[in-house]
Amino acid sequence: AGAAAAAAARASDPEREGYHPNVTCDRSGMSPIVGLRYNLIGHDYDLCEAEFEKLSADLKPLYRAIHPVAFRRKAGAAAPPSDATGFHPGVTCDKSGMSPIVGIRYHLSGHDYDLCQAEYDKLPEAEKLRFCAIPPPCGRGGPWRRGGGYGRCGSWGGGFGGG
Repeated sequence: AGAAAAAAARASDPEREGYHPNVTCDRSGMSPIVGLRYNLIGHDYDLCEAEFEKLSADLKPLYRAIHPVAFRRKAGAAAPPSDATGFHPGVTCDKSGMSPIVGIRYHLSGHDYDLCQAEYDKLPEAEKLRFCAIPPPCGRGGPWRRGGGYGRCGSWGGGFGGG
C-alpha cells in the first residue's frame, strides 16, 4: 500500500511527469515515451498518447494502455530548494567545467568522474543508473571555509574534509 501511495503522490505532482525508460514510440520516435503508452497487444510495438489518438476507432481496441513506471521533474520545472542551495567545494563537473558544482552532484561509481545536474539530465536513462546522487555538503549562506566557517557544512559532521 505504501508504494502505491508514493506512486500516486508522484503522479499528482504538477512539477513531475511519468515516463517509460528505454521505450520509444514506434511512430513518432519519442524516447522515452512520456505519459501513457499504448502497446499493441502481443507485439513489441508501442505508441505515445499523441500517436494513439490519431488511430482510427477500429484499431484502438487492439492496444492496451500502460501507465508510467518512472517519474522525473518536468523540463523547465523549478528545482527543489535543497537541490539549488548548496555546492561541492573543490569538485568540478567533468563535462561542463562548472566549478564548484552547485546543487546535486552525480558521481560515476568507481571512477573519478562527476557531473552537474544539467549534464546528468542529458544522459540516456541506462547510463544514469551508473551514477549516484550526492547532496551538496555546503550551503550558500556565506563563504565556505574549511572546518565549517560560514555556510551550512554540517551534513558530513561539521565541515567538509573533516575540519
